[in-house]
Amino acid sequence: MKNILTLAVVSFTILLLGTTCNSESSGYTKTDSGMRYKFLVDNDSTQPQLGEILTIDMVYRAEDTVLFDSYEKGQPFEIDLKEPQYNGDIYECMSMLTLGDSASFILKADSFFLITAGAPSLPPSLDSASFLYFTMKLRKIQTPEEAREARLAELKVLEQKEIELIANYVTENNITILPDEDGLYFMSTKRGRSTKVDSGKIVIMNYSLKLLNGEVLFSTLDKGEPIDFEYGTRFDTEGFNKGIGRMRKDGKASFLVPSSLAFADRGAGGKVGPYTPLVYDIEIIDIKNKEEWQKEKIAIQEAEGSRLKAEEITTINKYLTDNQIRVIPTESGLYYIETKLGDGEIPISGDDVKVHYVLTTLTGDTIDSSYGRNEPLQFKIDAPGIITGWHEAIKLMRVGGKALWLIPSKLGYGPQGRQPIAPYTPLLFEVEFVEIVK
Repeated sequence: MKNILTLAVVSFTILLLGTTCNSESSGYTKTDSGMRYKFLVDNDSTQPQLGEILTIDMVYRAEDTVLFDSYEKGQPFEIDLKEPQYNGDIYECMSMLTLGDSASFILKADSFFLITAGAPSLPPSLDSASFLYFTMKLRKIQTPEEAREARLAELKVLEQKEIELIANYVTENNITILPDEDGLYFMSTKRGRSTKVDSGKIVIMNYSLKLLNGEVLFSTLDKGEPIDFEYGTRFDTEGFNKGIGRMRKDGKASFLVPSSLAFADRGAGGKVGPYTPLVYDIEIIDIKNKEEWQKEKIAIQEAEGSRLKAEEITTINKYLTDNQIRVIPTESGLYYIETKLGDGEIPISGDDVKVHYVLTTLTGDTIDSSYGRNEPLQFKIDAPGIITGWHEAIKLMRVGGKALWLIPSKLGYGPQGRQPIAPYTPLLFEVEFVEIVK
């Protein structure tokens, strides 16, 4: 269940538009806990018990934005029915269903995200008045033992099916070589030369990973650059490493890897199910000694750092010119532009303060906003956890004031950056000083 909810949180952050519980709630019955429900199919059938495994089809959305759809994924999912975490939660909804029932539920978004999904905060487009809309159909009720036996039987079928899949692939692709003792088919398409892959060597390569039906799961060609890794360290599957070990520089090969050398009965995410064989297409571009490679990487990083550092200066100067800002930076490089003089206290080191802010890049891309969460950020001045530029800038303000803080990367996230902020990125904060917490 937690994985389903986490997926929805990610999708929600990307896609969501604001929602309110409006006329869509007409026809629903409201429980004492505040949850609304409406049965679409109401059977007088078996009621699920705590601890039983429920197989459910589910769709949920925020107004017109679908966040999760098990029909689209092609299969329902199994959920362990638990005690409600709070009155009116999703487990209470499930406990109301009997076998074969379909029903629609309306839940408060803040409780779902903050408690059930375990999100640290509400997504920006939500507030305490927002709602989510769930539609569920209860397909199956099993004891844990029944679910386990059914799963083992399903895995047995998939294990037998893999043998057939591999045999058909070998026939259809006219593969005449025999597999090795572990079932790996190694098909060389270009014989390499000179340097051989060996433990401790850095392998630079292009590769793609596919299912036997041709669906590409990953390709360095799509990313536009090869990858490198140290052979002998844990990387990808056992079958991948075994095949790479038979190659040389400039060589090309394809590996047909049985699940026993890949993800076995576990699978890996939605695309790679249990007992799924894989195909790798590999091109070894270069093989280097680790020391040689490390020196090259350092040189490349230093050159890139110098370029980005010079680019940052250009970006800051352009922003100042375009916006006719003529303030002198502080000794550290902070640009402080006051837009409203506060009439409250001036903070000092050690004070707990609250501020509202909007964070953008100097090119106008919004990265974050406390206003969207309807909650100011609280932090202690000069305590760890906040970038250096904030500690300096807040001491220049009075409570009630507003200002722009143009913070160079050396006072922000520096040469490392921090997702989604790239290395050497100057930041612009529009700040409102709310209060000093006493």
